[in-house]
This record gives sequence, structure tokens and C-alpha cells, in this order.
Amino acid sequence: MNNKEFALNTKQFIYEMNNKKENLFNEILDKTEFKDDIFIHMSINRLYYALYNRIIEELPHIKHSSKGSKHKQILQELSQNQNPTIRNTLRIFRELQDLRITADYYPEQTLPNLSLNVLIAKVNRILNYKKIF
Repeated sequence: MNNKEFALNTKQFIYEMNNKKENLFNEILDKTEFKDDIFIHMSINRLYYALYNRIIEELPHIKHSSKGSKHKQILQELSQNQNPTIRNTLRIFRELQDLRITADYYPEQTLPNLSLNVLIAKVNRILNYKKIF
């Protein structure tokens, strides 16, 4: 499975998990008082990496690079382009990156009030582009 297929599969998984009422995942999470936080944190992480993998698929010079952070290289690449589609991708990538860092490394911090369906829709639009660059 290539990065683009992985990104699309991840998006579909999160979408299904977010919209199903009865499933094993919810049964497990029902046993904890933090179920909503856990699901949101996991979803943010997966949405970020779905987008990351979709973008890096079109940037083989970064994908195969051994120098520095690929995350920073993607930000630099997106930042250097003035195309409106790429500027929108940059904005969403930064938004998800900030959310992911908080969700993954600072779980005690409160995430801003957000809608997973809105984030899914934003990422879904980009994942379905034929080409970003």
C-alpha cells in the first residue's frame, strides 16, 4: 500500500468510526470517562498522518531524504508556493500539526472546541485531489 492509499484508508476509517454508534471501539471506550478525549486525540493524529502521507507522496525528494525533519521540509515546500490550493493545504496542514502536537505530547491540555466532521471534510478534500503540486 502506498502513502496515498494509506491516507485514503485512514480517512475512511476515521469517518466510519466517527459516524458509527455501536462498535467494538465504542464499547471499549465506554469503560473510561475520557472516551471522547481519547477518540478526538487519536482522530487528530490519524488525520494529520493521512494528510502528511498524501502530501509526501508527491514530494519524493522529501520522502527519500535523510536530512532533518520531513515535517519541517513539507512545511517549507508548501510555504514557498503561492498557488491557492497549496496555500489552503498549508493552512490545514499547520492546523492539524498544531492539534496533533497538543493531542500527542500534551494530553493534559484542553484542545480547542472543534468538529471532527469539519476536520474530516477538510482533509478529505485534499486527499481526493488528483494532484496537490
